[in-house]
Amino acid sequence: MEKAFDELVVQDHTQIVKYLRKFWEIPEIDEDNRKRHVNSFIRALVIHSLAEEMILYTALIKYVPNGAEIVAGLRDEHAQFKKGKYSTTPWNLQAIDFMPLNDPNFVPLLHKIDKLLDHHIKEEEDQDFPTLRRHMSDEEAIQLGRDFSKAKSYVGTHPHPLAPDHGGLLEMVVNMAVIPIDKLADVGREFVKEE
Repeated sequence: MEKAFDELVVQDHTQIVKYLRKFWEIPEIDEDNRKRHVNSFIRALVIHSLAEEMILYTALIKYVPNGAEIVAGLRDEHAQFKKGKYSTTPWNLQAIDFMPLNDPNFVPLLHKIDKLLDHHIKEEEDQDFPTLRRHMSDEEAIQLGRDFSKAKSYVGTHPHPLAPDHGGLLEMVVNMAVIPIDKLADVGREFVKEE
């Protein structure tokens, strides 16, 4: 049975958080396993975030009366992940994407991202997406879930802080253009093997 968009969002969030929580549990001596979890965390978060921006945020604007205001806040939080917005030092996903685990900045940066992510997920799951869901029929919510799932196959797997992030055709084209670049960046990287 197909799932509505809000179920898919929770499913993604659960997986993203699982990668990060597992990373914190793995002993520092097991660098390969820790790196697999960080790689998987970044990839899953980037894919999810880009699909959210292209599909779900557009739907929030379309269906919810104050949707544009909600989306402005959500995009601002995504900008913090991508660009380290409001920070005097770069602490975004791109900074940790290629950073060695033994870099003294790595763990503090990942803690900042973890804290922001917890807040962002709670806000989306408890407020924003339930609001969107109330403004849609079951059929529309399932179709939005299909669109969201499909969009995840048309985006890159690494953060690109300078890429457009306000929805629309330009964001979609740029996301598709970076796919081959990101595939090259993934060569030689290891990820968590899903069961």
